[in-house]
Amino acid sequence: LEQNFQGSTIGREIKTEGEVPEGTSEVPLSSYALKPYRQVGKVFFRDPSDNKNYVCSGSVTGGNFVLTAGHCVAKGDGKTWYDHWAFFTNYAGNNYTSVWSGIKSHTFTAFFKNSDWAYDVAFVEVRRTSFENTTLEELVGALNFSNVRPSFGLWVGVIGYPASQAFQQGKYLYNTYAAMSVQDSHLNTIGLSSNLSEGSSGGPWVFRLAVGSSSQEANLVIGLTSYSYHDRPLILFSPFFNEEVSEFRSDVLAGKDYPGSSNSDGESVQRWIILAIILLLVFAAGVCIGMVCYAKRKQYRYEDVL
Repeated sequence: LEQNFQGSTIGREIKTEGEVPEGTSEVPLSSYALKPYRQVGKVFFRDPSDNKNYVCSGSVTGGNFVLTAGHCVAKGDGKTWYDHWAFFTNYAGNNYTSVWSGIKSHTFTAFFKNSDWAYDVAFVEVRRTSFENTTLEELVGALNFSNVRPSFGLWVGVIGYPASQAFQQGKYLYNTYAAMSVQDSHLNTIGLSSNLSEGSSGGPWVFRLAVGSSSQEANLVIGLTSYSYHDRPLILFSPFFNEEVSEFRSDVLAGKDYPGSSNSDGESVQRWIILAIILLLVFAAGVCIGMVCYAKRKQYRYEDVL
C-alpha cells in the first residue's frame, strides 16, 4: 500500500494503556513522544520506473534501521529499487523532528524477485541528513521485536500514516486496535479488520500495546501492514513474523547482506553508471577525436544517467 504524497484531517482520540478502544482512532499529538508512537515515522520515496513520489510508514527496530514493507523499498520485479528514500520522525501535520536518508535497503529475495507477499518485509539502514553522530535508536528509541508467533485472537495496535482524504491525507498518525482473525491461505499471511488506507503500509503491528511503557514485554512488533484486496478493503494482511523474519533482522543489524539488498539511495546505481561511463569514454577515445569525440561522450553520459 503506497500513495502519491500530498494532503490533511481530524480523527478520534486513542486512549491509554488498559483503555485502548477497538476500532481506528487518531493518535493524539501528546502521545507522539511516547512509546510505541515515538518509534513510528513517515516514509517518502520515489519509484524511478514512473518518476513518481510515494509514501509508506515505518518503525525503528534498532540502531540506524527502519522496519517497513518490502514493497516500500522495491518494486518486486527483480530489478527496481526505490530511491530518494527518507524517514521522518514524529511527523505530524507536515512538522517533524528529524529526517533520515536511506543508505541501504534489505528485503527477502522472494519478494524482490517475485513479489511474494509472504516475504513483504524490509529493513532500511538510514543516516541523519545533518550528519550528526546520534543513532536513530538513541534519538527516538526502538520497538521491541517479538518472538511471539502471530496467531488468531492476538490483539494488536496497527499503527501508520494512512494517506486517503478520510485520514487527513497522511499528515497524522492513526492506530487500529483489532484481533488477528483471518488467514490468507493462498499467500500464507495473517489478517485483521482495519480501515487504514494506503500510506499505512510498512507500519508496525504492536502486540501488548502499552502507551508510554518501557517494559521489554510490552510494545512488541509482531507484524506490519502489507496489503489488502480490492473486494475486501477492510481486511489488512501481514507476513507471519516467524523465526525466519527474526533471523533476517538479526543478520541485517549485524551488517550481513542478503541477495535482496541494495543501496536504496541510488549509490549502487551511481557506481554502475560511473563504471559504464568510464568504459564508454575509453572506447570513444579509441575511435574518435576533437568535437566528434566530445559529442559522443556527451550522448553516452546522458543515456546512461537515464
